[in-house]
Amino acid sequence: INAEYMGAPVEISFPSTYKEKRAQLEKAERDKAERWGGLFLRHDSVVDTVARRLQVSKDALVGADQENVAARMAIAEAFLTSEASVVLSGEGVDLSLLRAPRRANSSTTLLVKNLPLAGSGDDASILRDIVKLFRSAGDLGRVIAPPGTPLLLIEYISEADAKKAFRRFAYSPFNGVPLFIEWAPVGLLKKSDKGGDDEDGNDEECTLYLENIPRSVGSTQLHELLGKDLTAALRSTTIKAERGFAFLEFADGATAQRARRSLEGTVIGGRELKPSISRQKAQSTSALHAGEIDCPSGHNPYKLVVRNIPFEATRHDIRAIFGAHAQVKSVRLPRKVEEYHTTTGTRNPHRGFAFVEFLTKEEAKAALAKCSQTHLYGRHLVLEYAADEMSADALREKAKRQSLVQDVQVNTKKKMRTLLEV
Repeated sequence: INAEYMGAPVEISFPSTYKEKRAQLEKAERDKAERWGGLFLRHDSVVDTVARRLQVSKDALVGADQENVAARMAIAEAFLTSEASVVLSGEGVDLSLLRAPRRANSSTTLLVKNLPLAGSGDDASILRDIVKLFRSAGDLGRVIAPPGTPLLLIEYISEADAKKAFRRFAYSPFNGVPLFIEWAPVGLLKKSDKGGDDEDGNDEECTLYLENIPRSVGSTQLHELLGKDLTAALRSTTIKAERGFAFLEFADGATAQRARRSLEGTVIGGRELKPSISRQKAQSTSALHAGEIDCPSGHNPYKLVVRNIPFEATRHDIRAIFGAHAQVKSVRLPRKVEEYHTTTGTRNPHRGFAFVEFLTKEEAKAALAKCSQTHLYGRHLVLEYAADEMSADALREKAKRQSLVQDVQVNTKKKMRTLLEV
């Protein structure tokens, strides 16, 4: 449409279809980090990956006859993002920055999500094509791709090249799937230290990261698979069977490579082990407890507050999601009074947040770390420690509220007496 503004001709264009309107809205809001979790996973990728690992059909997970499909999807997503967090932490990624609601973004590092990966053998070629695509915009620095997750961290050497890639590839289709791109936070990738002697640097390559381990496997079974020679060269063994991974630290990098080759293709407990060389030592607390947050002062270490809950969700869904990772003591989902929600068609809908209390501090901390990137009905669940109701500040606020209520009641009574006297 051609029009005039202040005597000058201008051209006004309106989107003709709903798809174009939606695309413009997405591009306008793509810089908002709180719209989705930092480790966003597509639902179909989550289903494909989990079904392949469990060796079951997808109908057994999310079929029409299954109950609590949304909660199942959230549990599976939390499991995969937890694995990705361990790998990213081992690569020197500061995961706490992904949760920051207000953060300074980098001008050279991009976070690429929604990749069309499903954990199959074709993923390697797909990743090569994606890296080749982004390399066409400029010279790349580091590229980090956690295995089994549709996520990619790409660092450009030049700021201009990074901006060019963002403008060119954001929401562009790749294998029929739009690429979700956002600027990574400043400090997400630690500066790589290339200095020092080779002997010092070689120490970072002597740790073997072993994933897809059955829960029943212990150190004895792993040592039997390695054999006497490789077991004798072990410095330490750290196994997290409940989370499906282990770290094996050897005396040198050559021995770690031998162990990796010997364990490739090994099947134990019906699962094929996936060994790879880790850049982080096994005893690193950032790798073992990736994403864990300490409870701040004035908050309850046993209770979490869950925000941004969709109105379709129920208390049973919340309990199922967190109950898969820890022992839940209670779930409270506050509801509105005498209201009708037009979307869900229910009376007294909840207020969009819930309180989840756990039996121990450790379980609350683990649930916060594992579920902080979880989505339910397409909405990102925002987790944090709940304020302590018995703290001094909370008691002062409660006293103020009670005092205000009492003042209102007294004034109301005075007005009623005045009206009756008149």
